[in-house]
This record gives sequence, C-alpha cells and structure tokens, in this order.
Amino acid sequence: MDVATRPAVHPHWIFHFRARSLDDAVMAVRDAGGVVLADVNNALGERIVVCDDPQTAGFGLVAARE
Repeated sequence: MDVATRPAVHPHWIFHFRARSLDDAVMAVRDAGGVVLADVNNALGERIVVCDDPQTAGFGLVAARE
C-alpha cells in the first residue's frame, strides 16, 4: 500500500487479531461497514489483512496458526 494514496494517514502501529477463518472475518468486516485495505503475507509467511472499521480505526486480521 502506497502511503501517498492515503495522505491524511500517518505511519502508526495497529493491533492484529487472529481469526480461525480469515475469509469469514473479511466478510464480517465488509458486512459491518468496514473496509479491507490490503491483503498481504508477512515475513513469516502468515496472511494478514489490514482493515478500517466503520469509524476508520485501523486494525489487522491474521490467519490462525494450524
């Protein structure tokens, strides 16, 4: 995600929550009015989805370890 595409957002830390089913969690975010900003893999190979809730607070979802 290019920071220039969101100029009003400064660099910051966000909380990440593990989800049993990341796809189901993403659907729940969208159904609740949230926005999915990015779907990436981290350095450990874990899938992470970065989201904003309806009030634009950022958070991440991480696939639960098997």
